[in-house]
Amino acid sequence: MSLDDLKRLIKDMPISSVLGRYITLSHKGKDTKACCPFHDDHDPSMHVNDNKGMYWCFPCQKGGDAIHFVMEFKHLNYIEALKDICSQIGVRFEDYDTEKKKDPKREKARELLQRACEYYRKQALSGKHQAYLDFAKKRELPDETLERYKIGFSPAGNPLSAHLRQMPEGPEKDFTLSVAQEIGLIGRNDRGDFYDFFRERIMFPVCDAGGMVIAFSARATRPEDEKRAKYINSKNSFMFNKSQALFGLNLAKAQIRAKDAVIILEGQMDQIMMNRHGFENGVAALGTAFTEENFRMLLNLSRNFYLAMDMDRAGQKAAMAINELCFKEKIVPKCLDLSPQKDADEFLKAQGKLQMVDRIDKARPFIDVVIDGLLPKEAPQGPSAIDQKITLMDKVYALLAPLGDDIRSEERIKDAAKRLQLSSDGETIMEGFRRFLKKGPEARHQAPANTGFAPRPQPSPHAPSKTVPKAPEKKPQTETKYFKAEKLLIEEITKHPELLSKGNIGALLDFVEHDEVKVYVSRVKEFLLEIDDSGYKDFLLDFLVTGKVDEEIAQVVRMALVKHEVTELNEKMLEKHLAGIGLHLRKNLLIEKKIQLQSKMKSSTDDEEKIQLGIEINNIDKEINNLKSQKK
Repeated sequence: MSLDDLKRLIKDMPISSVLGRYITLSHKGKDTKACCPFHDDHDPSMHVNDNKGMYWCFPCQKGGDAIHFVMEFKHLNYIEALKDICSQIGVRFEDYDTEKKKDPKREKARELLQRACEYYRKQALSGKHQAYLDFAKKRELPDETLERYKIGFSPAGNPLSAHLRQMPEGPEKDFTLSVAQEIGLIGRNDRGDFYDFFRERIMFPVCDAGGMVIAFSARATRPEDEKRAKYINSKNSFMFNKSQALFGLNLAKAQIRAKDAVIILEGQMDQIMMNRHGFENGVAALGTAFTEENFRMLLNLSRNFYLAMDMDRAGQKAAMAINELCFKEKIVPKCLDLSPQKDADEFLKAQGKLQMVDRIDKARPFIDVVIDGLLPKEAPQGPSAIDQKITLMDKVYALLAPLGDDIRSEERIKDAAKRLQLSSDGETIMEGFRRFLKKGPEARHQAPANTGFAPRPQPSPHAPSKTVPKAPEKKPQTETKYFKAEKLLIEEITKHPELLSKGNIGALLDFVEHDEVKVYVSRVKEFLLEIDDSGYKDFLLDFLVTGKVDEEIAQVVRMALVKHEVTELNEKMLEKHLAGIGLHLRKNLLIEKKIQLQSKMKSSTDDEEKIQLGIEINNIDKEINNLKSQKK
């Protein structure tokens, strides 16, 4: 993989997921803002736009993409910024460094995993294994789905290890057997004999986000195996870490971005069935636990979470843990009610796609469902009613504690107090919550009784810091170097690059005063011949960094990219735009010349010179008025 691949990976991520690792972001509806770190900002004025992949601060005119932000924020060069972002998002920069030598061990592992996947798939297609055929039929999996997921079958015996043992003796054979054993394809018993780790199981390849096989999840087909372990996964290795992998992410990531929502499921069959029915933005954890690493991976793609865990106690316990991870990022996830079925797989078989659409549309915040289950339908009555109500409020406090002192928690706390018919006013209730938040972790993280939820997991010490960095000292603002019309020219060319294809663009440059603007326009015109429309935005952002573009020009370009979509004009509109820009440029030059003459006239002591200057100023005024009439 190359640095271009890394750049595309970063650009594919919501820009807020990158900037949020450096500064604190606030989300209000579709708007994301932050206190700008580039000037003394106390009222959030930096706008962060995930759709455009851009940030912009109107007061200080700073803006650009995620990479440019890190360069500016940490005073790094381009490569250093890429490395820093990699360290924040959990990606190895070395994997994208084309200059590094390939790791023979990793390359051998990839080869073995891919060959094993192909072998298991070939066995499945052979028609010789009734257990596989019965599984596909029972699960109602069509050939298209089986092929898409490359679902295979591992036969009895030890065919993989036997094949590897047939290699010619020597270092290559020893190396191959060692790697195959380390990644869990084969094992070795006490007698020193090799054997296949997966036997008589349905094989689900586990892929990384790029679609490369990194492990397998295998389902038992024999009753005796089901009793021991219905599903087994490849062991953790240098290729695979169960806590960092999500089943189906390689197939779902594009749809997660497109729909700006992710559905979290409990098992791979749930994920496969959801995908098959058109819900292509779902992923499943490998094993019972959904980890913080899993959460961070998805947070890079969307902030809208739907929990579709199994409807049993273990499933709801898992949902509670995910809910708390979301709360720490000020996200309130929704949950899918799959009752009366146990999971998404059974629900789709019993009720179909349309009912699933309805459940998604009607999904409620998970925390609201939990609180509904905690609070009685009628407020407690009798001698101990007050103590019962306070106990219930403490449980509500505990549920909402990970969300912190936030309007999302405040509204739910006040609503719970109202339902319990507490007579205290809202501020008193909230003061109780704030005192609760100040308690030690052991006191705050006790699970509410009778809810079936586990104690809250402690925050990871490796979680990225969310503190707002100290803003740099405010620099005195300097006067603008370029004319308003020159900036207009740059802005219009940014929005409508097709203007550069017109023959009279050269004539316009004759009215441009500053050489920096002329050079910028000429360079962009040259490069447009070498790129297609889809690469235009990326080219401009890269050019601003690598082309040594004056910062004031760069600011105009970035603002144009933030505020406007690149659209195409017809021939008539192109001519109109060019004519309008030409008038502005000519007018600008005349006004600048007039200012210079007025300054000269003011300092002159020669009456004859003053008269001559006055005549020239008068002629300029006439030319300006003439241009104004042309504009009309």
